[in-house]
Amino acid sequence: MKWSRYNVFVPMSGKGQVAVFNTLSRSLSKLDFKRDFDENLPPDVYADSKQLLRLESLGIVCDDALDETLVFKAEVRRRCHSNQDLALFVALSSACNFKCRYCYESYRDDGNAEKNMTMESWKEVYKFILSRIEADKIKNLLVVFYGGEPLLNYDVLLEASRQLHELKSRVRLNCSLVTNGSLLSPERSAELSQYIRQVQVCMDGLPQDHDIRRPYRDGRASFEDIMANMPACLSNFRRVTLSVGTDDESVDRLPGFLDMFASRVPSRENLAVVFRWIFSSQHEIEQGRNIALLDTDKVGKLLQLHRKAASLGFLVTKDFIEGPCMYPMSGGMVIDEKLNVYKCPGMIYQRACGAIRDGRIDGKNNNWYEGVTWAPSCADTCKYGPICYGGCRWKLNAHGGGCPKRQHEMNLAERVKMYMSLRYCGGVEENRCLK
Repeated sequence: MKWSRYNVFVPMSGKGQVAVFNTLSRSLSKLDFKRDFDENLPPDVYADSKQLLRLESLGIVCDDALDETLVFKAEVRRRCHSNQDLALFVALSSACNFKCRYCYESYRDDGNAEKNMTMESWKEVYKFILSRIEADKIKNLLVVFYGGEPLLNYDVLLEASRQLHELKSRVRLNCSLVTNGSLLSPERSAELSQYIRQVQVCMDGLPQDHDIRRPYRDGRASFEDIMANMPACLSNFRRVTLSVGTDDESVDRLPGFLDMFASRVPSRENLAVVFRWIFSSQHEIEQGRNIALLDTDKVGKLLQLHRKAASLGFLVTKDFIEGPCMYPMSGGMVIDEKLNVYKCPGMIYQRACGAIRDGRIDGKNNNWYEGVTWAPSCADTCKYGPICYGGCRWKLNAHGGGCPKRQHEMNLAERVKMYMSLRYCGGVEENRCLK
């Protein structure tokens, strides 16, 4: 037997204790060998035959003769071309009540008078979902409502989420909402949470940073309106993710934001915080500007922020388990308010690849087939290939480059260690981490 080439080994605090994350099988285990561990030694030095069988079932070890690149290719094909999975990002509105200074949707037509998805158009989307359930026996249905600001089209959002909820007896449903939080009143939280499982609210730090980056369209501050809605949001939805955008100007003030947020929202058993470096707009990416990967300093600062969030009792997630994204998935797509279809949220209003018509995708073009046949040559030979798959096709590869391998080398082991350290305490699994 041999160790899998897709293992990421992370030394833990105890002698011989090591966490191992296999990027191909997505298994994550804490091993205790009670002796110093060296990944260059074969697994049978550390494990008996029974333990080896368990490790093999997790994909952590495999037969000496097995070519794991073939396993990788087969697994990617299974994940990307399964007819049992349907993942939809549905833009209910291209309108927004915010004027974020960094909004990536620069191809959105702000002069369009009809910005909201109509109820009739939603019925077309629902018809498409039903047809896929019937024809392909869909088992897993993911629907993310976003925009623009989806709550500007509240009646359609409520009815759409209610109709999807009725499908729970037929599919494994995960319905979620991405919002700026300003319109998510306590009444709406109570109403929507009957049908929607989780919500993501976007904020950009302390008021002095957030209100400059994410003001209302008329320039008014939005921070306090969002904060006023957070207690009801947390008490109603099963899971809430606070997505915090940052840049060079604000990153060093985010620890103070976490302290302030924790003091004002003391109940946060279902609240996770994730930090993202603000990325470029569609126009900037098209022009090849500002698409650099995070450097060592930025990665380090994001890790420090996640540690700080964990120390304050926010949930820790396995957000390091990612990819392939929806771009190469035959069942993954974005649908805008006009029923145009795209392969990626980053390409909305820019690179349509068809449209929803009469329960199917009509007019599939090269943009569609480029997505579902995309197979980056680097992915099968790289340890990080199964969770990276060549990097973001939109942000990083628009101009033929942008491998994030170095970022994973700096980041992944620390994120795994943080997750495992919090998940286990004296051998007892804790509930402060999301599985």
